[in-house]
Amino acid sequence: MNLLDLLLRKRGLTGVLEIEVRDSNGQITKRQINNLVVDNAALQLVHALTAAPAGYKIDHMVLGDSVTDPAVTDLNVGNPLLSVEISQYEDVADHGLKCTAVLAADEGVGQTFKEIGLFMANNQMISRIGTAVFGSHTKEDNTTWTFNWTITLTPP
Repeated sequence: MNLLDLLLRKRGLTGVLEIEVRDSNGQITKRQINNLVVDNAALQLVHALTAAPAGYKIDHMVLGDSVTDPAVTDLNVGNPLLSVEISQYEDVADHGLKCTAVLAADEGVGQTFKEIGLFMANNQMISRIGTAVFGSHTKEDNTTWTFNWTITLTPP
């Protein structure tokens, strides 16, 4: 099986999101969540390998408030509310990439988030987490949320 077949079948393509919430007292709460890698991820990765890469860089996460369960055919989160830029990239052992985004203390205050998606610069979603796994979280004043989303491609 070649890499193209591997990507198109999404075999071994997984994602994990770690959320770190720091309150105004500096206390940190962490949570780790597995996510659904959508069909569109494989197609976008194939484009990244075969086309001009400018639009295929993973560059932002979108938070929303839909309670609709994610499906592999999803192209967006159910109801987008806020986009957060990826600020750091790190290669991870075993063919992975960790993307970090920070929701600053003054961003999204008072909004309740129930879903999150990982997107490329061309606004194509590659991964999504819904309410059943993400839960419902209201952003409080003076809290910073750090998202560390790791996507791993492990050959069978």
